[in-house]
Amino acid sequence: MALGELQIPAEQIDHAAPFVAAPPAARTPAFGRHLVTMGNCADCHGAALSGAPSIEPGAPPAPNLTPGGVLGGRSETQFLTALRTAATPSGHSLSSAMPWQLTGQLTDEELGAIFAYLQSLPPRAYNSDQPLATSEANTIRQGGNP
Repeated sequence: MALGELQIPAEQIDHAAPFVAAPPAARTPAFGRHLVTMGNCADCHGAALSGAPSIEPGAPPAPNLTPGGVLGGRSETQFLTALRTAATPSGHSLSSAMPWQLTGQLTDEELGAIFAYLQSLPPRAYNSDQPLATSEANTIRQGGNP
C-alpha cells in the first residue's frame, strides 16, 4: 500500500464521527505522529513501528523505526537524505517497497516532524510491542547491539 493510500469502503467509515483537527505544522512529535498516521507507515512497519515481515512476497522485511532499530544513533540529516534519495548512511538502498519518491517530496519541516516523532518512541526490539530495557536502549544509542 502506498503512502497515504486507503482502501476502506465508504460503508465502513463512520461519517458521524467527530472531526479531529491536525496538529499545527511544525517540527514536533505531535505533527510527526499525524504524518506517520496519515502515511499509513504502520501498514508495513507494524503497529508499534518496530518493523514487521514483508506484506509483499519477495520484498524485504520492513525495518524497525524506533530508536531501538535502524534510526538509533542516526541524525535528522541522515534521515532526510535517506527519504529523499533512498541511500542510507551505511551505503545501502531503501527497498523499492518504501515509497521514498513520495516521502522525498515532503518538506524539511514535515520530514523533521516525522523524525522527531520516531525518536520520541520508546526503543523496541524488531517486531515487538514491548519497549527495550534501559540498558539495551542505552547500548543501541551508543551505536552497539543489545
